[in-house]
Amino acid sequence: MISVTAKAATATLPKAAYPRESVEAGALVVGARARVYLEEKGASWRLKLEPARRCSLEQVRALLGALLDEALSHAVRQKVVAFNRALAAPILARALESGFPNMPHDPLEQLEPQVRADREKDVADLREDAKRWL
Repeated sequence: MISVTAKAATATLPKAAYPRESVEAGALVVGARARVYLEEKGASWRLKLEPARRCSLEQVRALLGALLDEALSHAVRQKVVAFNRALAAPILARALESGFPNMPHDPLEQLEPQVRADREKDVADLREDAKRWL
């Protein structure tokens, strides 16, 4: 249920479609243009949006629309990421195993051989850290 006036907009959102993190991401979109209040009501959220400045009915509706659009997009993106996690891990592991193209020679490495050794160790450490995340 959505209600919009020139002073505020309220919406009741099902938790199943709009996780809290998604509603928070939507609130970030409106930023300083509005204050957003969120209240838990059983299996749904009661959201209230108050514009920071005086706005027309259409502007308040647009703010609420931007918030809800981003919240739903965030929720869908999270589901897509979760669904593809099993597929992404082997692909990323293969890319990390194959390594990265060599950088052009740095004159500093030629003047100071220890610089190259330190950089190679740093890159190897980064690869090992990345593998632990998979």
